Amino acid sequence: MDETLLKIRVLTRAEMTLAKANARRIAARTRLYTIALGMILLTVIMVNIAAYEYLSAIKGEPVAALIVASVNAVLAILVIYVASRIKPGPEEEMVKEIRELALTELSADADVINRNSLRSVQMLSASVPGSLLFQEPWVLPRLVWDP
Repeated sequence: MDETLLKIRVLTRAEMTLAKANARRIAARTRLYTIALGMILLTVIMVNIAAYEYLSAIKGEPVAALIVASVNAVLAILVIYVASRIKPGPEEEMVKEIRELALTELSADADVINRNSLRSVQMLSASVPGSLLFQEPWVLPRLVWDP
């Protein structure tokens, strides 16, 4: 039983570590998306100002505003690309393998416990005369009404 508890602890620890790693990745991705959103907002503001300035005075400052807006747009696209490239690391893959191993081991332990319990109940049933606990299904009385 101690071995089963150890396997449950390993499984629990693997699940917690995996959840923390997922949370870190999601937080990093969210930060980068937030930065990109801020840059896009700045780009829109600059494009609006540039368009206004360009239309009001054909030369001068609007060209500079358009260049700044273009640079912001390129930077925002770059940040979005970097955010989308964040993938699970090798530590997460290792934890997933440990989790699968622990689940397999626990499943095997549960099967053994189930077989032992079934055998114990069958032995108990066999020792009680007239017990219907584990007789064949065709021997048990029919409890379902068939019209």
